[in-house]
Amino acid sequence: MEKRVLLAFLLSTLVLVGWYYFFAPPTPAPKQQSDQSVVAQTQAAAAPESAEAGVENPVSEPSRTELDIMPAAGAMSLRAESAQVPERLVRVESPFWRATFSNRGAVPVSWTIHKNKTGPPKELRGTDGGELELIPQSREILEMLGAPLGLVVTDDALTKLLNTTTYAVSEPVDTIELAASESRELVFSLRAAGVEIQKKFVFHGDRFDFAYSVEARQGNQPLEVQTILGPNFGDQSVTETGSYIAGPHAVADVAGKVQRIQAQNLSPHDLNGRINWVSVDDNYFALAFIPHEPVTQVHLRGAVHTVNVKGTDLQRHFIAVAVPTPSGQVHTIFAGPKDPEVLAAVGAQVGRPSFEHLINYGMATTIIKPIVDQFLLPVLNFTYKLIPNYGVVILLITFVINMFFFPLKWKGSVKMKQAQAMQRKMKGLQQKMKGLKKDDPQLKELQMEQMRLMRHANPLGGCLPMLVQLPVFWAFFILLTVSIDVRQAPFFGWINNLSAPDKLSLFGFELHVLPIAMCLSWMAQTFVMPAPTPTSTDSSQAVQQKLQKILMGVVMPVVFTVLFFWKAPSGLVLYWMFNSLVGAGQQVIINRLTHAPEEPKTGSGKASKAKRAAKPAATT
Repeated sequence: MEKRVLLAFLLSTLVLVGWYYFFAPPTPAPKQQSDQSVVAQTQAAAAPESAEAGVENPVSEPSRTELDIMPAAGAMSLRAESAQVPERLVRVESPFWRATFSNRGAVPVSWTIHKNKTGPPKELRGTDGGELELIPQSREILEMLGAPLGLVVTDDALTKLLNTTTYAVSEPVDTIELAASESRELVFSLRAAGVEIQKKFVFHGDRFDFAYSVEARQGNQPLEVQTILGPNFGDQSVTETGSYIAGPHAVADVAGKVQRIQAQNLSPHDLNGRINWVSVDDNYFALAFIPHEPVTQVHLRGAVHTVNVKGTDLQRHFIAVAVPTPSGQVHTIFAGPKDPEVLAAVGAQVGRPSFEHLINYGMATTIIKPIVDQFLLPVLNFTYKLIPNYGVVILLITFVINMFFFPLKWKGSVKMKQAQAMQRKMKGLQQKMKGLKKDDPQLKELQMEQMRLMRHANPLGGCLPMLVQLPVFWAFFILLTVSIDVRQAPFFGWINNLSAPDKLSLFGFELHVLPIAMCLSWMAQTFVMPAPTPTSTDSSQAVQQKLQKILMGVVMPVVFTVLFFWKAPSGLVLYWMFNSLVGAGQQVIINRLTHAPEEPKTGSGKASKAKRAAKPAATT
């Protein structure tokens, strides 16, 4: 999520605080491909160094055959020996996901997820309603950046051959079906021209992570290889990203600090340091590499590809990471949803507790993450079991949170109204003190009276209860942008996806109903705030206050709605709209019950003397 979203939230909250501040006393997925098309694609998935960026969309172009990929002259013997192994596709299916591997390069060419392990049981689909494909199906992108889990070495010709040669497969069957409690091993082997490669995968039916190891030798010496993560592992049917739906990222734990690198405008470079894990992900899904021992460097590369969406050419940014893969070590690969419970389990299993920080909780992660993981998310899913509609659940939780903080809001409003009631008294005391000398005993008494008024009616005392609420409201805001459970959850009518903007088609136009309703509710909340108490009879002050109320009650809601919420996910807008409505209702109740705040009683004899001493001075 971009920083401007946090800015929008903070500024909109400060509208409420600022209202009192101004008036307070001045003091104080694409369709599934056939086996033949997938085979043709893997034939053309060469090494990253073999292609140029900026090619056109290849959907209508025929796939190239093996004859199109000509190895270097010194590698012809390796091509001749590997030609004896026929090309195959091997599917690995679990209750939660399905991966299709090609023995050409020993890489996955398709990875789909059916459902999550935790949370309410539901089918996971792509944004386009099709299968949730997580691997790019563009031949050009795979040529530019390499196929997922492909190998890279220092020799470009050898790199190309390792990713275009057919490997021997340990499994004779074409489909491996895993039960929830079952584990299976899949091994790809290549031996030719003095090069020996063995890629081993151990899959588990009830997990999204699997064991991965590479044995690589050239002659009698170990061969240093790197494994490719990406490019752009995630929902491939997502074509547009923005403030609320994060685009492709590389995320890494470098010396205990999580770094996030956007694919946009990325130039090839190395990331150095003690790297505990690294991933390529989108808003909801990730392909992560957790090395057996931390590595000291990974290499990042990016590319730009043009796609056509509804007749419009759009540029998509892609990112891939090459991770050193020492031979003889068993590493962990994670390919699944960014679910807090799932990530925490994987991190605990491999001894990398920071792995759950793969989810982006924003800049205040230390505060927000515990609120989301330990409070809001369990409450959200528990309530969903009782009321199986996330839209209704969002409304209910928003109402409960507001009622929980209602005593604080009440106290803050009382403090604010007491401060407003004391404005004239404070101004009167200031006028009296102007004509007194510093050594005048009456000055000291008036100062004590002023301190008493400030203690009982400090406007900052009304702001603090509102600030206490901010972490909870912001945490709920964050939850609705990253929760895999809320993703594609329907509400009612035309709102069939709470993770996408609502669009109601009416007479050929797309109408965003929720943002408009949110704007109106925001205005209502602003206008039910108590009117300030005038400190003088000057008419200019009343005009100024009226203009300020129009600015914060009309202009700001409209501007914020257009800039920040017009294309926001409907779940977020629903939350903000109802939060404003409940807040407005609470303010109406407070206004009716606290319309005439009493003046704080004198707490000391000296203060009483000050009040008596002030009377003669007022008549002089």
